[in-house]
Amino acid sequence: MKQFVVFAVAALFFAAGPFGQAAASPAGDKSAKEQREVAEAFNGFLHVWLIEQDIDKAIGFFEQDESFISGTRRMFELTDSEALNTDEWLRKTLVMWLFKDHGEVNALGHGDPRSAEYAQLPTDPKNIVERIQPKMLADAAKEVRIHLSEDDQGAAVYAAMALLGHVSREPIFFIFKKVGKQWKINGLIWVAG
Repeated sequence: MKQFVVFAVAALFFAAGPFGQAAASPAGDKSAKEQREVAEAFNGFLHVWLIEQDIDKAIGFFEQDESFISGTRRMFELTDSEALNTDEWLRKTLVMWLFKDHGEVNALGHGDPRSAEYAQLPTDPKNIVERIQPKMLADAAKEVRIHLSEDDQGAAVYAAMALLGHVSREPIFFIFKKVGKQWKINGLIWVAG
């Protein structure tokens, strides 16, 4: 069932028009302003993560609150007795997408903390023998889209999707929510190809 839901979400993203081609909202429209803010935050994150490859700085784009932690635990179906260091997991996850050969990532458990090989995933891109080294965001991210939704309390959240050029069969989804005056990533999931 979980796999079906992930594929359904992916299908919805691919069926919609690409980011940047949405119909313009009237000036002053709150959702248009929010979408611009989320797009700026997402582009900033993608640049720091994929171009600068500064994982410490990229982590700053995330809100690792209780909903982030519980969502990550649910994604891997971890029991209460199974430990998960979400900061370490997030670092490993961001770094794994920087491997030039994604087959190596698969051999290292593809970010699944239950995998025996997970411990071998690096938390620093400098520890990757061959990594991607794009000069521009357009070289790194083949496609980027953003869609508006709501959380359980009716607050606006945005789902952003990136398809990386070197792993084009595995879309990565990021959930943005407003934290204070900033849009932060509060969820992360991908569809393994």
